[in-house]
Amino acid sequence: MKADTSTTRTIRGAKLTKVLPAKFTANGTAGRQLMLKRQTSFPANLDKDPDLQEAITDFYRVTFWDKMKGDQITDQAVANSIFDFGVNAGMGTSASLAQLVIGAKTDGVIGPNSIADLNAFNAEHFLAAFTVAKIARYVSIVKKRPTSRKYFYG
Repeated sequence: MKADTSTTRTIRGAKLTKVLPAKFTANGTAGRQLMLKRQTSFPANLDKDPDLQEAITDFYRVTFWDKMKGDQITDQAVANSIFDFGVNAGMGTSASLAQLVIGAKTDGVIGPNSIADLNAFNAEHFLAAFTVAKIARYVSIVKKRPTSRKYFYG
């Protein structure tokens, strides 16, 4: 399966956020975003800038999707879940947690062995265990840093 570069700006069904990380500057996008932000129609005007949407799609594809080898994961829901958590917690963290769930070596890099193990693992069991592992990670963070509790529920 391939990343979708259509005007809907999705990657295999995963919706992309319209807000770029502060350090994202590919193709002069950060400057254009600041200009768009000053317009009265912000943030709706971001959807109307096809160059910005393409840059955002490219950023998420290169930074997250390609790193997790999303096109090689056969189950779409599994790929979306790893992608989504990678955007939230970092690709290394998401990969490590996915590897932990499937019983693979946890090196934080999804390589050929991890892909083979992911594709052989029951998708429903993976999604359930991955969800529990993500919750456990957040609980651990809050226990270590109680001030982070305000972020616990999203």
